Amino acid sequence: MNPMKRNIFLNVLLIFIFICVFMVEVAIFISAPAQIYDHRILQKIKEIERLNNQRFDYVERHVFQIITYIAYTESSIIWYNEQGEELYTIAKDHLQWEEVNEIVKDHYQIEDAQIRLGYGVEEAVYDIQSKEYHIQLSIHDLTQQYYRKKELYG
Repeated sequence: MNPMKRNIFLNVLLIFIFICVFMVEVAIFISAPAQIYDHRILQKIKEIERLNNQRFDYVERHVFQIITYIAYTESSIIWYNEQGEELYTIAKDHLQWEEVNEIVKDHYQIEDAQIRLGYGVEEAVYDIQSKEYHIQLSIHDLTQQYYRKKELYG
């Protein structure tokens, strides 16, 4: 192989290796913070389970004015704050999903709403979000606890 072809081959090989190393570094740089964040949330959930001596079927994190963890057990749903203190408990069969859906469609005329459980200003709520609105209804009596029309920017 003549020296010019060998130099071109080596340069192409070095550029290829550089691009591979660069892509790996970028992937690590981008994914590492997300992995750390996920790990911290998982550790917090394990800590709440340990503090309360319970095992949960599913845990959901909700952020509004405070960060809460909503733990689902076989028969109930329990809200915890970040310190692992119990804020509220409700039996699963006391949830009023059908009534909330009716209120969202009839009173607010929202068809594309995502309804989930959350913790509002002072109590457990149904957290309703759509493209245009963020609404929270009390889990006790379905009264409006929070209402905001989202600003849509073109």
